[in-house]
Amino acid sequence: MLRILIRGTLFVLINAALAFGLLRVHESRLAPAAWETDSILLHMPSETRHAAVLLGSSRAYLLGRFRDHVPVLEEVMDGPVFNMALPSGGGLRPAALYLREYFARGNQADRIIYFVDPFVFYGTGANDAHKFVYDEPLHLSFFATMLCEGYPYRRILTYLRSKFSAAWLLQQPEALIAHPGALDPEQVDPGLIQKRIASLYVDGVEQENLGRYAPYLEKIVSAATAHGS
Repeated sequence: MLRILIRGTLFVLINAALAFGLLRVHESRLAPAAWETDSILLHMPSETRHAAVLLGSSRAYLLGRFRDHVPVLEEVMDGPVFNMALPSGGGLRPAALYLREYFARGNQADRIIYFVDPFVFYGTGANDAHKFVYDEPLHLSFFATMLCEGYPYRRILTYLRSKFSAAWLLQQPEALIAHPGALDPEQVDPGLIQKRIASLYVDGVEQENLGRYAPYLEKIVSAATAHGS
């Protein structure tokens, strides 16, 4: 029985090592620029100092996901900027996760700027079920951080499983150049505003959720302070 258990464990470990190695080879062939991917880890540096690091959801995401926005942003910030804002309503919990990983890699930032949206204090989807797990490569340090942060096991399983999908293995860089669009005043319809509010506050404004997610903002502030930002 013990021999079968040992062989089974070795079989699993060998296959896991092979799978991880293949994924690392695949990742080395990607190397996209910041404006070519929604992944943050694929272009997160190590031992680098930035004038500013941005956190937030789509509004902040637009500042760095489009190529022509980057030089303008870095001129305003007077130095290199690393954007860790997430599309699709990224919340406080993933923001804290990314900032922890950023500092764990020996990076430094003069300023941490968080474009905070009120809905992130209440949304379970923005915090516990965000789709960032589909966009990120399988990095053991990031995986370990998710475990330490107590991320829902379904998100962790999705993070692992999604790396062995056609979407991940066949992905190509998606370059976005500029986003000059804006709403004209006549396009602002009260009915659309209410639909937008409903889409952001799917879980309402439950105080239980506020108590669950507000501490992640405190974690972000504490991490920034501890690293001299």
